[in-house]
Order: sequence, then structure tokens, then C-alpha cells
Amino acid sequence: LPKTASLMELDLQELRARLVVDGQVSAAGVTKTFPDTLEVRLAEREPVVRLRTEIAPGVEGALLVARDGVVFAGTGFTAPQLEKLPWLAGVRLTRAARGFVPVAGMPKAAELLDQARRETPRLFATWRLVSIAALASDGEIEVRTTAGTTIVFGTKTGFFPQLAKLDALAEALAAAPAPPAKIDLSLGREVPVSFAPTQKSATGVSLFKLPQPKSTREL
Repeated sequence: LPKTASLMELDLQELRARLVVDGQVSAAGVTKTFPDTLEVRLAEREPVVRLRTEIAPGVEGALLVARDGVVFAGTGFTAPQLEKLPWLAGVRLTRAARGFVPVAGMPKAAELLDQARRETPRLFATWRLVSIAALASDGEIEVRTTAGTTIVFGTKTGFFPQLAKLDALAEALAAAPAPPAKIDLSLGREVPVSFAPTQKSATGVSLFKLPQPKSTREL
């Protein structure tokens, strides 16, 4: 604002419009309090994943994506905060008049990430990449861990039972000589687990059938 600006000449709607241009701002309110105070209140989006893309011709960089799919550059976040966020894959950004078109399917992926962070924080800490490439076509979300394991989640059933199965499998496979290459949780009680081939054996797929829980709290 110009140093000589007065409250009377300020256009509150125009000021608010300038604030919400930034995708990090989900809502903004601007109020005049006479004689000389302008009060600004902001609500901000929280990022759930990071996305590497071309932010300018020939220049690659990282952007943030909120749970509603809005893409923004991000201001005020520390490096440790951002490093905890997995990367997003399986999407192509479309430029809009200002910024990018929101990422379709992000609310469902955010639901999975929220539940994993809350219910299985130890496992969530190993998630490094989330792909929604097959979300629209097959109803699946893929997660890649730091150990190189691909985990497939289905969206036709709740995520909580699938996370419980994954937690149980993690304990069962803790003594395995190598981490599995793929765990498919989208098929119900039978969970195919495949391992990468070694010099002594070909690729193998094992079916894990988890025991019937006594109550829903054991899921």
C-alpha cells in the first residue's frame, strides 16, 4: 500500500482479491478500523505432498499440493517440514490463468495420507512417493517406500483395514532377507506379496491371508 494511503480510499474487495491469488491462501478477510487500522485475516492451506515440475521454461522446481488439489509455491515452511512430505507422481499439471488447475483425485489421496500419518506413523515415515496415475482408471493409489517397495491401496474399501494389514505384514516380513518389491492390498483378505528376483531364484509371489480379527479394533 502507498505510504500516503488512507482507509477511505482503500478498496477492500480488490485487496482481498490480491491476497487469494496465492494458492496458499484459502480465505482472506480485510476490515477497516477507523481511524488508521487495516486488519487482515488469512486462512492457509497445508501441503500434503510435494510435486516436482517445470516452474518456468527449462527450469525445474518443487511445488506444494494441498488436500483439495490446489498447487502453490509455499511460503514460511521449513526444510524439515517439507522433507517429511512424500512426492506426488502420476499427474500432469495444467496451467491456468494464474497458477495451475487443481490436481484431480487429490482429496482421496490426502485421505489415505492422513490416516497413515495418524494410525501407522512408523510406516508413513518411510513413504517417499505417492502415485495417483491409476486412481481414475482402476481406483488404486500406489505408494513407494524408501526401501523400494510398491504398496497398492484400493479405494473401493476403507483405508483403515488396509493399513492394519500392512502393519501386520510389516511385522511378518521383518525377518525377510530383502524387502518385498510389491504389496497389493486392494484385493481383499488375500494380499499378494512379490519379491525381486535374485541370482539364485526367479521372481516369486506369495499370498498372505491374514487371520479373521475378533473385533473391529483389531483391524
